[in-house]
Parts: sequence; structure tokens; C-alpha cells
Amino acid sequence: MYGMIHKSIHGMVLEHLGEEGWKKIADQAEVDEQHLLSMESYDDHIVYDLVEAAADCMNLKPSQILENFGEHFVKKTLSNNYQNLLKNFGQTSFELLDNLNKLHTSIKTTFTGYRPPTFTVRYIMLDEIDLIYESERIGLSPFVRGLLTGIAYLYGESLVIAYEEKIDVSSGEQTLFRVVREPPK
Repeated sequence: MYGMIHKSIHGMVLEHLGEEGWKKIADQAEVDEQHLLSMESYDDHIVYDLVEAAADCMNLKPSQILENFGEHFVKKTLSNNYQNLLKNFGQTSFELLDNLNKLHTSIKTTFTGYRPPTFTVRYIMLDEIDLIYESERIGLSPFVRGLLTGIAYLYGESLVIAYEEKIDVSSGEQTLFRVVREPPK
């Protein structure tokens, strides 16, 4: 994964625990400033180590940290730095979700060795989709759950995960999310 992810986790921890909390988590995960270079590629274990350390420090499950991080990643990192790019790939949350593979393809040239997940969208109804997340990485479905919350926020919409199911695969991870877009209140 890329330092941009580490930098975003850093921002989330600073927001919730301050510099002392970050230092404790970074020390436990054996992460230093060199791991925060946005455009550099790092071994995936660094993210997993940061998540484990944050879960220990905050007395939460790693899945809770990942979900919170997914939301933070969209609300803070992407919306502050890449909101125009995101909006180029969709004017609604469902349009963006439908174009995530194209978005990943467009940024693939920026990051060497980039291995993004894939997303398949199947419309059930106008305001209901099945989103299938597929990744060679294991354990990041809670991150996707958080991304959905962040994307809803970004577009001023309300998305509800009505159903979630892990799909058996021989390697990696695949999860089906039934996502409902609720009408504005």
C-alpha cells in the first residue's frame, strides 16, 4: 500500500488521540516518518500493524478501526485533496461507485505496482445496488463499509448497508454489500 494510506491513518489518530497517541501507536507498529511519504509503496503489513496498534490503544476491534478509517479516508484525505477528481467520476454516490474501477485505472500510472481492488455494481432498483468488493488483500471489507459512509457524506446522501455477505473465494477477499440510498429528509 502507499504512504498516502499511512499518512491518512496518522491524521485520523492525531484527530482522536493527539501526538502522544500517535507516538504510542507508531512505536508499537514500528512506523516512523519515512513510512508517511505519500507516493511511496510499502509492504501491506505496515497498515495491518498500524490498525492492530490503534485497536490496542483505543480498546476497539481492528474491524472498528478499519471502518472508522474508511470513513476518515473519504471525508478528510480524499475530499480535501481529490474531491474534484472524485466528482469527475460521478455526480452521485452510486455513479462514483459504478466508476471506481475507472477511477483506479486513471490513477494506476501514478503509483508503481498499484494493486487496487475491483468493484462490481448491479442495480436492483434505482436506489438499491449490490456492490461486490474483490481484493487480493484479506480483512479490508470493514474499510469499504467506512468508505461507503464517507462517500454518502461527500455527496450529501444517506446510504444504508441493508445486507453484507462474505463470498467464499480461493484467495483474497470478496464481499457483497446491498446498499440502499435513502431519500433526503
